[in-house]
Amino acid sequence: MDFLDDDSDDELSSKPPFGGKEATIFVIDCRKSMFNIDCEKSAFILAVKATVSCSSDEIGVILFGTEKMQNSYDFKHIFVLENLKQANVEIVLFFDKTLSKFTEKEFSNKYGINENYSLAELLWLCNDNPFEADKQKRNKSISRAAEVKLNQITIDVIPMCAGFNFGYFYDDIVTIPRFGKTEDFKPEEFMNRILMKSHKQRIYAIIPINLGD
Repeated sequence: MDFLDDDSDDELSSKPPFGGKEATIFVIDCRKSMFNIDCEKSAFILAVKATVSCSSDEIGVILFGTEKMQNSYDFKHIFVLENLKQANVEIVLFFDKTLSKFTEKEFSNKYGINENYSLAELLWLCNDNPFEADKQKRNKSISRAAEVKLNQITIDVIPMCAGFNFGYFYDDIVTIPRFGKTEDFKPEEFMNRILMKSHKQRIYAIIPINLGD
């Protein structure tokens, strides 16, 4: 709740009584390394399960590193699996009962796997230094991320491999830099982290209070 004095009537009248919708877009790396088994589950399966655990009003899911493409701009190796919308029973069942059961071979048969993607269109993967040898792609990705953040869109990266160093590339991409911090993927903490990030913080009421004479 916000506490306002009597001089803030204009601000009070301009604010909606409830916060707007919250949307989360999951961008999932589909390279072969994401299907390596760790603690009985691959990183890909954990990422898929995270989508159905998200409490946002609307969710979207994008796969990248696929052979097939499905998107409005014909970007190669990018497959929009679900456009941004409210999760329904059909979506949840598909993710929980079908997609999350895929092996690397099954996924490759359905969507294909191709690592020749452009991170200027997508910003989440298992590689902490994706364009070490391509300065042009690196700079283009950083510029694209800056444009996105100007529209009040938060960018975060959840590493799904050991020894992920944000200082190589992603400190210039994410909304809150880690300043070169190295993180390890911990499957047992992954879902808790997703749930914390999707927790809604909304204004449900505004109470004006006079704190003086």
